[in-house]
Amino acid sequence: EFAEALAYTEQARARAFLERITASQNRANLAAQQPWTVPQIQARLSGETALISYFATGQPGTNAALLANLPATSTAIRRALLPPARLFAFIITNSTVHAIKLPVDLEQLQAQYFHRATGRLRGVTVLPGRPLPSVRRWQMLGRQLLMPLTPYLMGMRHLCLIPHGPLHYLPLHALADVDQLTQVAGTTVSYAPSASILCQTEQAAPLPAHQAATAEEPSALAIGVNAEGLAHAEAEATWIAQLLHGESLTGTAATATQVLAALGKYRLLHFSCHGHFRQRDPMHSALQLHDGELTADMLLRSASIVADLVTLSACDTGLNDLHPGDELMGLTRAFLGSGARSLLVSLWPVHEVPTRLLMEHFYSQWQRGVTKAMALRLAQQFVATLDFPQLNERLASYGVPMAEHEELIATFQQMTSGDHPFAHP
Repeated sequence: EFAEALAYTEQARARAFLERITASQNRANLAAQQPWTVPQIQARLSGETALISYFATGQPGTNAALLANLPATSTAIRRALLPPARLFAFIITNSTVHAIKLPVDLEQLQAQYFHRATGRLRGVTVLPGRPLPSVRRWQMLGRQLLMPLTPYLMGMRHLCLIPHGPLHYLPLHALADVDQLTQVAGTTVSYAPSASILCQTEQAAPLPAHQAATAEEPSALAIGVNAEGLAHAEAEATWIAQLLHGESLTGTAATATQVLAALGKYRLLHFSCHGHFRQRDPMHSALQLHDGELTADMLLRSASIVADLVTLSACDTGLNDLHPGDELMGLTRAFLGSGARSLLVSLWPVHEVPTRLLMEHFYSQWQRGVTKAMALRLAQQFVATLDFPQLNERLASYGVPMAEHEELIATFQQMTSGDHPFAHP
């Protein structure tokens, strides 16, 4: 009954997403979309891609809706949905579906890895100049969430992770060596809210990076706003626009009116600015523009996006609010609901210097023709292996004043005991 169980989890995810979008011009189109069937999902997968779809049972919101819609004959699935809480992983390839129960206590996981008051992940917001906590606990979690899947992932070159519940807040790809999971060097990783949404967004033909860089009409728009604490956002946006032969909106030109009017004209959108996640009102999570905020609610109400990729180079842009039913609402859902095919986002506060380095290397690699997932992997490896002489050279090329240059280097040196300031996962 693996395929039947997977189909019902897809129904639960799709229903939760649609019911939370109450004021979007896209609601009618989204509501008309039915969850994809397992054969339809498998038909979209290459022979070297595996979807890993996590699903927590014993959850009041999600499971109540599922139980109400289950046929009487689905007794095994009905039993699995009832308490106690358990975590399953479905592994879907183009020819197989497997499900395994994972050795994870969800209540213990939430207590150990998340702040009770805010729901935020522990250990990722630290004082400047202080190292992140030990990664040993994270590696232990990786052994529980990922290593049991190894027999079903051998030979796969790309993994698409579909989290559920609190797993949406975890950097699952960083909890284990994905090359070890698949026994394939250079394995890439992406994420999706559900298999159905993944398939739906991939129906439109993507724009290759080299086409974006050579088209007569600009296909890329980079938006950058330097604000309090930011000195590199506008330079980052300008550099990316020049690389991709696109256009930029920076400084006083980057107003909410200008940005909203431009969103539907480009196949690549890049935002470099402050990001704000508001847990109590996630649809008012926002990107900080020159004259105010561009909120998730504004995007769903007013934006019609055709972008193959939207990059949110800002803090907390991948955070969403968790509700019963796994309906995660925030900027990620707003951009997907407005038409974006894929996003590059962050799960926590980020420092602008390594972020700029990451973004520049990501776009340089993607322009050369590799996939977005591979470009990101290569950019992450580049930043992680950057040494202090190379960092000094980059900061000098950015025109960073010497006093600030030395202060940054001193701060980064406190963050590491080795020669690579950004090597920590």
